[in-house]
Amino acid sequence: MSSKKNNKNSKKIKKESKKISKTVKIICFMLFIFSLFGGFLTTYLLTKNDIFIIVGESEIELNVGQNYEEKGALIIAFGKNISDQVIINGTVNTNRADDYIITYKVNNFRFKNYTLYKKVTVKEVTNG
Repeated sequence: MSSKKNNKNSKKIKKESKKISKTVKIICFMLFIFSLFGGFLTTYLLTKNDIFIIVGESEIELNVGQNYEEKGALIIAFGKNISDQVIINGTVNTNRADDYIITYKVNNFRFKNYTLYKKVTVKEVTNG
């Protein structure tokens, strides 16, 4: 008689543990979805105002002898202005007619794979 009671109790315990197991799975899934959504929302809110732009025009035409003033780039990453970290490569010789390319990069996690380009065309002055 005792073994029948133990058998019934054992079946009852297994049945209850299956219910608990399903509930735990559902709760874990809901927590996962909530965390995923929270991560996307947090990332969006931290980066929604981030920018990396050239100050001024991206294409400029100058005549030989005119001054060229480098204005740099504006970089906001995770809400912080890091424009002072811009790496500018290239030079413009305004004494010689040619096309010059200036590149802008930054060693920052947010914009590490971004490169911006400015084209400066220095042309001969034609009289006529």
